[in-house]
Amino acid sequence: MTIRKMPHTVACSVIALLFVLMMLLYPTSGIAQQGFDAVYNSSGTSIPSAAYVDATQFLGTDLCSTIYNVLNVTTTFIPGEVIDARGVIAAGASPVCAHTPWNNGTTYLSTKASTILLPAGTITIPSSWIIPNNTRVIGIEPGSYHTTPATGTMIQACLSSITGCHGLNFASGTAMLQFGDSNCPQTGTDCTGISVEGVVLNGNGLNIIGIQNSNAQDLSFVDHVTLYKIFGTGLMVSGNAQHSGPYSNVVFDTGTSSAAPTACAQIEGITGGTRGIHGLTCISSTVGQTAVFLDSSNNSLEDIRINGFVDGILVGSNGVAKSNVLINITGDTVPWNQLVQMPIYIVHISNAQTSGQANVSDLAVVGVSNAGGTNTATVLDDLTSTMFGDQVALYVLGESANGGYSRFTTSHNAATWAVGANAPTPSSPCPIGSLYTMTGILNGISGHLYVCTKGSTPTWQLVQ
Repeated sequence: MTIRKMPHTVACSVIALLFVLMMLLYPTSGIAQQGFDAVYNSSGTSIPSAAYVDATQFLGTDLCSTIYNVLNVTTTFIPGEVIDARGVIAAGASPVCAHTPWNNGTTYLSTKASTILLPAGTITIPSSWIIPNNTRVIGIEPGSYHTTPATGTMIQACLSSITGCHGLNFASGTAMLQFGDSNCPQTGTDCTGISVEGVVLNGNGLNIIGIQNSNAQDLSFVDHVTLYKIFGTGLMVSGNAQHSGPYSNVVFDTGTSSAAPTACAQIEGITGGTRGIHGLTCISSTVGQTAVFLDSSNNSLEDIRINGFVDGILVGSNGVAKSNVLINITGDTVPWNQLVQMPIYIVHISNAQTSGQANVSDLAVVGVSNAGGTNTATVLDDLTSTMFGDQVALYVLGESANGGYSRFTTSHNAATWAVGANAPTPSSPCPIGSLYTMTGILNGISGHLYVCTKGSTPTWQLVQ
């Protein structure tokens, strides 16, 4: 008996016919593929699931309207769903969004929590993206943020010269990305769980804010974000953003411009503190005044690199800043061809006051260095009139006591001492070589200096 093989073309035709018959018999299988991933129930029937959505099946007039279309599908929307918009625009395209992914100009979808995967390419926005509660925005981090067109995800502010921006610039002083608003419905007043990752924000040289968080708290963070050509404030954290962060792996770069930026980052007026900024590079092509303003208590700033600013981190100039920790702060700045005759400080401690009390106390600086030469310094402390330029492993400023401050430093160019109103007990143990200034009155005279001297037991000795 001879068995003949079915010709290849006939076999393909038979398979195609069977597939068509199955689609006719089980139409829900087709529905499951219209943007939603397929899930099979116990009977083997395919049903649509909105847990993961292909945004290309909901195309609108631009990227933002496409994402809005997905969020606005009320019958199948699942809070926290993943919206994959990576295939909506091709790499190198420059679409201009008419509105935002959460607002079509009429309705703001403030309760539609989701994770949005943005495509590679340049996304041009005419106004702020107000990111709702419990929403994550994740882009494709480019290999180089200087590349044009963008190799990863770049969100750029509208410029009058860009086609589709209708001759208008992004509004001065506003934020490109704003974390939440003053009323997050899920929590009543406070937002949580808002984050941005893997994107470049291009401010096109405008005086605007890159990312602003004044509302989002726990589980709200920034990671691997570049703030490019922004001449306002790159990262602003203030108001009700307590317990937010960390803000990590952030690069601020003005690019080539003759304008000076306002600030690379600022933390201001937050009760309870944040989880800090961990990994920040601030680069200005022209001399900026201050890279980082730290005007809030209970924060940590770690692995910070400053280049092109007079003040690297300015502490307490605009508000109370207590119990902060600065770790591994590096200055790459040198005076610009010696033409700018001004000192450059990596850490600058302000002597500003609030209600008659100094804004800064209990500050620890661990590891600070400056690559500059003449007219550069690692630490300038206005409270104790101290300035030194050597690389320092530790500088600790304590609290005020009758006009003086306790302080400890490993610098050879600044003394370490303690301050108090009363004289130390002469017989009390003390570290050899330590200094103590008594601000109170002894024998009718105020201001006495003690030194801890070596002996069988180190003790305090009055020397002045």
